[in-house]
Amino acid sequence: MTYVLNCQSGDAAYVIEAYTKLAPRAGLPKSEAAPIAAALQLPDREVKDLLGSEKLLSLLELDYVAEKVPLCFRISLLVVHLAAWKEDISALQALQERGFLQQLVEATEAAASNSDWPSGSNSFPLVWKLSISIEQLARRGFATHLLAALRPILQFVCGKQCHENQRNWCIRAVQACIANTDEHVEEMVSDLLEVAAGDDFDGNLLLTELRQDIFKEAAQIVH
Repeated sequence: MTYVLNCQSGDAAYVIEAYTKLAPRAGLPKSEAAPIAAALQLPDREVKDLLGSEKLLSLLELDYVAEKVPLCFRISLLVVHLAAWKEDISALQALQERGFLQQLVEATEAAASNSDWPSGSNSFPLVWKLSISIEQLARRGFATHLLAALRPILQFVCGKQCHENQRNWCIRAVQACIANTDEHVEEMVSDLLEVAAGDDFDGNLLLTELRQDIFKEAAQIVH
């Protein structure tokens, strides 16, 4: 359970609880939540058999859910992880049509500035967690829709609050965007890095390290 268990378990638990309460409104059996909960303890292959992104997508159609943006967003994040496991591109396209990718960019911008998203919700997303979703989407044809998220991701990476394991997830997202677009994005990332790192001695050292990490690995992904 690489993504849900390690990185999105809070979102998954939240969605499971919501699913239990809201499934009847969507015409879905309430008991479906039980296999979802059980799946959090199962290997990837078994998870694919138990979890269906289409069931979660159906919740997004409920008026009650649509009015609660943080709930919609958490459900959508879980859909991304499940759809990426199953290579269910149609589910990701459905999220794009609902405006989720723009929400993902906005949430990343808010997270980088330690702000709640949506404003006034008291819900504080984390840049490194959102980067996991950005990477998964970028590798499946949606990179061009997520380029505006690169600036806040790189700001977070260059900040003092970013730990090494968090930075790795962020770098993977940046690399995925570079590898699945064109050379202009690599130039844009280089410029954004220079601004985010700063021009002092420590900033220059960090800039050199990050450029090596990002562009070397991105080139390997492309080739």
